[in-house]
Amino acid sequence: MVRELKTVWDDIFEDAHQQGLQQGLQQGLVLEAQEAVLEALEVKFERIPEQLKFKIKNIQDRELLKKLHRLAIIIQDLADFEKSLPN
Repeated sequence: MVRELKTVWDDIFEDAHQQGLQQGLQQGLVLEAQEAVLEALEVKFERIPEQLKFKIKNIQDRELLKKLHRLAIIIQDLADFEKSLPN
């Protein structure tokens, strides 16, 4: 009985550990994508308003961030970039 409980707890711990690792990895990928967008904008426009930085840092959708990164590379006007952001 004690051995069975230990096995159950070990399984629960392992599942939680794996889930935590996966969440950490996903968050790291999102942070990297946010930084890529900001860097592209800074290279192109030099100064980025703090409000725009805040908006980008609050986007958690990695696919959207990848699209915004591409847009940051090709767009000619920072105001047009801001208009493309979700509300």
